[in-house]
Amino acid sequence: MTQAAVDKLREEHSLRVLLDFSAAVAQVTITEMFKLPETYTEMRAPRLAHLAMVIPANRYRMDVYQFYEDLSVNRGYFVKLFKSTAAARAWLLQAKAEPGDE
Repeated sequence: MTQAAVDKLREEHSLRVLLDFSAAVAQVTITEMFKLPETYTEMRAPRLAHLAMVIPANRYRMDVYQFYEDLSVNRGYFVKLFKSTAAARAWLLQAKAEPGDE
């Protein structure tokens, strides 16, 4: 699924991704999350892409989501967690308007 998403980003020349996990029940481990930023690099994901992630409404496994955000940011990716889709979209639209990031 990650490879398909990266391929679609490149195909569409897009740098904005909104992932809605508001109804999700995370079954991923910290170890699996740890590998994701490296996987993005191996797949040649656009480094300027902004990924907004809407967290589960029940905040189940928040530790995993927070770890993923911190790790991704530390590895140079633009990832941010949100409690609502509206807030995530607003951030993505703001990011799109940044100078030199077209």
